Amino acid sequence: MSVGGAGKKLVAALPTSPAKARQDISDAVLAAVDLAVDTKWETAKQRAEKLTGPSTRDKVDQITSMFARELGMVGASAGGVAAVPGLGTASYLAAAVAEFGYFTLRSGELILTIGALYGHSEASVEEQRAWILSVLIYGTAASEGFTKLAGEVGKGLGKKATTKIPMSVLKAINNTAGRTIVTKYGTKR
Repeated sequence: MSVGGAGKKLVAALPTSPAKARQDISDAVLAAVDLAVDTKWETAKQRAEKLTGPSTRDKVDQITSMFARELGMVGASAGGVAAVPGLGTASYLAAAVAEFGYFTLRSGELILTIGALYGHSEASVEEQRAWILSVLIYGTAASEGFTKLAGEVGKGLGKKATTKIPMSVLKAINNTAGRTIVTKYGTKR
């Protein structure tokens, strides 16, 4: 898969220390979320239309399995870099930054495809960003986590229908979620 010039932003700077690597990983993750939203929505909708199966759940299982196999191979490749003697910490850190960025981009594509499969084909950029950040932060509890975050950021929106969140509030929620994901990704490695 090639993401062209925009994808080069994900791995443009090689980290030189663990502290810089953490910042680079954070930057790569947020850049990958933006890249997915900016460039992968039409592809996700087309992919969703082409999937076959008796139910939406079957199609979700099909696409999820495909992405899981691909991401597993990429993770193994990145791990292989760390195991090569003599490459050093900088090479390992560079591979980690690239892996996080790629994982986030491809996960974003998967999340967008699932959104399209469930009929959300007219989502705004901020809604797409909210989907990706929510799933990456909260996993299977994304809906509940997003509702809680909306309540905290939107002062009282928590239990209300989140489909009617004003765009300005949704942007504030996404900014808060962006800071949360940076912290979460930083503590996972």
